[in-house]
Amino acid sequence: MIYLIGGAPRVGKSIIAKAFAEELGARFVSTDDLEKVVVNRTPKKELTERFPLSGFSFDPLKNTLSPDERARLQIISARSIENEIDHVVQEADSSSQPLILEGVHLLPDYVNKLIQKFGAAHIRVVFIGATNKELALEGIERNSSPDDWLQEAGQAVREQVAEFVVSYSNYIRSQVMEYGLAWIERTNDFRYDKERTTEALMRS
Repeated sequence: MIYLIGGAPRVGKSIIAKAFAEELGARFVSTDDLEKVVVNRTPKKELTERFPLSGFSFDPLKNTLSPDERARLQIISARSIENEIDHVVQEADSSSQPLILEGVHLLPDYVNKLIQKFGAAHIRVVFIGATNKELALEGIERNSSPDDWLQEAGQAVREQVAEFVVSYSNYIRSQVMEYGLAWIERTNDFRYDKERTTEALMRS
């Protein structure tokens, strides 16, 4: 079985996916790692075109892209690794070990194609997002991971990130509704959201 967890950044996808993978004894793959693989083998002259989205600066004045523009550029990057995702899913389809694949690069229209190709009996999917800025910001501020660069960021940058989360969530949610896929809207209760996500994956 192949389990896909897509959606916006900063909404807990990785934490949920890793816990679910451990519970199932499944292989865990993040699309962030797949992007690194593709970037490393992409000619330098094509990098800006295929992966145009730069990270946030700690200086809020340097973050000049609008949330919607950031979302658009993120989508371009997502399209650029679809062949790599294809390879991972194809490999998992031939394996007896379940796969948990998560990341912002899983777009609903692309996932719908995967379902058509491999069959709904082999793929279960859920998307997670936060379309409320206050809840998105609360989730960012609650993240206590020592690896989280936003721990060192100021409030203005955190708010910029939250606005991007909302913009990308709105885009993903609109496509999720179009294709009739499962959607989990983040609340301020992460344990509850984690349970709902797991339940959606098991029944989708």
